[in-house]
Amino acid sequence: MSLNLFDMRYFFTICCFVFSCGPGPDPVEFQTDILGVNIEPSPGIVGEEMTFTCIIEDSLDTRFKFIWNIPNIDSAIVTENNSLKIIAKSTGEFTGGVTVSNEIEDQEPVSALFSFSIANQMEK
Repeated sequence: MSLNLFDMRYFFTICCFVFSCGPGPDPVEFQTDILGVNIEPSPGIVGEEMTFTCIIEDSLDTRFKFIWNIPNIDSAIVTENNSLKIIAKSTGEFTGGVTVSNEIEDQEPVSALFSFSIANQMEK
């Protein structure tokens, strides 16, 4: 008789409950939910400004900080509002990231990846 992964998890859960291990760790509480990242213009144009806007569930909470990781920028950029403006430096397809945190200790920050492209003026 072989046990699959579901059977193993079920067995482990029953053992922990029977032997008073408790139900396990408390569920993780996240600070908010990232609904999406808007990018204007799309595609971006080399030498022109691009705006990244992170849309979150609790958009009226002013405690949030946004940590942006954008390719071709040496370090993360922290903003206190949900938007970041950059000058597009080179052509290509890129993946960026944003982390949102309100610095409440018992809640986890949330992160999301997003894709964007930058073209030359002629390719638009």
